[in-house]
Amino acid sequence: MARRCAAAASRPPVAPRVEHLSPSDLSALQAERPPVHMHVGGMLIFGRPPTRADVADRIRERLHLIPRYGMRLDEAPLGISHPVWEDDPDFDPADHVHAVGLPAPGGMTELHELMGREMSTPLDRGRPLWEMWVVEGLEGGRGAIVAKMHHALVDGLAAIDVSTVILDPTPEKLEVPPPEPAATPPAERRAAMAEPLTRLAAPYLNVPRKMARSAVD
Repeated sequence: MARRCAAAASRPPVAPRVEHLSPSDLSALQAERPPVHMHVGGMLIFGRPPTRADVADRIRERLHLIPRYGMRLDEAPLGISHPVWEDDPDFDPADHVHAVGLPAPGGMTELHELMGREMSTPLDRGRPLWEMWVVEGLEGGRGAIVAKMHHALVDGLAAIDVSTVILDPTPEKLEVPPPEPAATPPAERRAAMAEPLTRLAAPYLNVPRKMARSAVD
């Protein structure tokens, strides 16, 4: 045990992964202006309600299959370049999964009111752009999960993929392969942030040379 701890302590820290936003993801971010929110939502109803801990543990266990769920936006100062996705070093699924009880009588009206209330508030751009509510007290002993995800994080098809990752197709638990270690060097992260600024500045890089040539002529 001590040897394992010493080996872990001797390993260099893993640099966060960095990914560019796609044009459609960037458009979704730029289109968001109060009171218009650019998140999407979904609802799953269960005959036997899951617990908040169950849902958080499942996401933690399978996060490597949906890695964007553990990433946050890294926005450049003064907006000099486009934001990028980076791993959130403080990410814990339990911070994004909430437990809530429906008021009586616990029907679909109360469930829809809950969903409407949660969908009317924006997501925090300083954290991974999603939240879930594990709903208890639905009539008939049932439960539900209400999910909210920013459109920059998922589109319709991606949201379906997330549900298939979290849920198993049969009552037996699906065996999922462990994640493979991966890291993005800090230099690559800096290059990802600087690329849009470099493109913006490129037309002006030769201006001094052209001015000097004109003066000589």
